[in-house]
Amino acid sequence: MHNWKQGFTLVELSFSLAFIASLSLALVVITLNLTSSYQRGLVLKQVNTTGNSLISDFKAAIANSSAKNILDACSLKYDKDSSNQNACLGDHAYSFMNVERLAKVKVGKENTPGYKEISKVPVFGAFCSGSYSYIWNSGYLLDNESYTVEGVSAASFKYTVANEDYTSGTEKTISNFRLLKIVDPSRAVCASAIDSASTTNAGNKPYLSRIQLTGNAGGHRISSNFEIDPNVYGYISEDPIDILATSGSNELALYSLLIDYFPAQDSTSRNIFYSGSFILATILGGINIKADGNYCATPSGYDIEYFDYCAINKFNFAIRASGE
Repeated sequence: MHNWKQGFTLVELSFSLAFIASLSLALVVITLNLTSSYQRGLVLKQVNTTGNSLISDFKAAIANSSAKNILDACSLKYDKDSSNQNACLGDHAYSFMNVERLAKVKVGKENTPGYKEISKVPVFGAFCSGSYSYIWNSGYLLDNESYTVEGVSAASFKYTVANEDYTSGTEKTISNFRLLKIVDPSRAVCASAIDSASTTNAGNKPYLSRIQLTGNAGGHRISSNFEIDPNVYGYISEDPIDILATSGSNELALYSLLIDYFPAQDSTSRNIFYSGSFILATILGGINIKADGNYCATPSGYDIEYFDYCAINKFNFAIRASGE
């Protein structure tokens, strides 16, 4: 009687191990893809939720701003300067509502896949509603690993907050912010951009149009140092807050914030209707806001985890200033 031993041959064992390894690899790939899709969905949801919250914030700021004709700002600022007052009126006082700085941005690293240079990209700016003002730095300035912004540093804000007795104030400076919200009923933030740019204007005139402020004409550029001069505009009542600093687990930033160049105004009620748009996106991901339908760098251009967390959306809004 033969005593046969039961078992696997080396070939059978090799096939079994190869099958188990292949199955394990497939499970790992499926798990990673599911995790990636889930994380991407969370980021997209965060971008959309944060964007809608910003619209609500802008809406409240504009709705509580004065419905007084924005063009009155020209008369107040240039009371004894008819030339600049007329220039201001011709510009529809846009620079008292919206200023931005354009620059060349290098996306990625030179001589690597996905590298691009994009010109005339908004990198920081300000929106002044007439109750609150907002100063923003784009993700291009906040991510030095993925982008290089040519000749421009991030915006900072200098101000003096009133002490309890309002007879004195404490001077402060804030930098490295994403979207700063400031109590500013006089639109001093945007006015300071006009003032800071005036020294480079031809003829040393204080007024610069929107086109000049964005740097498209004659090399005039707004400064990255926003400031409210307490001797001119007084103290501000409370410290500004960075309303994007706590937007969620992923860091988000604005890549553009524009208010319509010609806000509509009802001739009877004098109410002003603003329309605008902004682009909100993750700071990581190789964002290119000037690309057509392809805002994020390809996976070969960046580490895969950067691409997985890349999300961007453009938001449009229309709001009425109904306050008095």
